[in-house]
Amino acid sequence: MNEKLLSDLSVNEEAEIVEIRGGRGMQARLRALGLAEGQRVKKLSRVGLGGPIIILINRAQVAIGRGMARHIIVGNGGGGYASRPPRPGGRRRGHQGRRIHTRKNLEDSTDG
Repeated sequence: MNEKLLSDLSVNEEAEIVEIRGGRGMQARLRALGLAEGQRVKKLSRVGLGGPIIILINRAQVAIGRGMARHIIVGNGGGGYASRPPRPGGRRRGHQGRRIHTRKNLEDSTDG
């Protein structure tokens, strides 16, 4: 596998996170943002002169500092960017899978 740093990816290049290096605090922060070993990421853009790097992970855009990106080892571990398809029926769900009450949902529940 061809491993390199997340900061070294080209714009629009996809890779899989192989390892996250650094202290417990930094690893906890990155995990809270959704970055973990085995996750697929796509580098969307970078800001010049040492600015943040914007990546796509789990259908969310995340900006991380270049220093943090230098602690993330990525590789070309097969497959394309794995994003989940939308829920069937267009139902929206909130935290912990509870249904979000929207006007359409409320109208549907009073029909029958």
